[in-house]
Amino acid sequence: MVALAKSENETLAVKIYEWLYQRLPFFLDCRPIYVNSLLDGAGYKVGMIEHVMAWAIPIDIVIAGK
Repeated sequence: MVALAKSENETLAVKIYEWLYQRLPFFLDCRPIYVNSLLDGAGYKVGMIEHVMAWAIPIDIVIAGK
């Protein structure tokens, strides 16, 4: 799974991205999420996670399985 990652310490870029998403959801088709907690809640076990940044927005690359 590759997802825009949400965290407690959001960057200004994430705040701007979420503000834009709320106003223009048809242009921005995804939003930052709490990747680990969502996968855990769905019954997946995270095997590997890599955190990267793209234009000051955190992205998580995750391998998980049931």
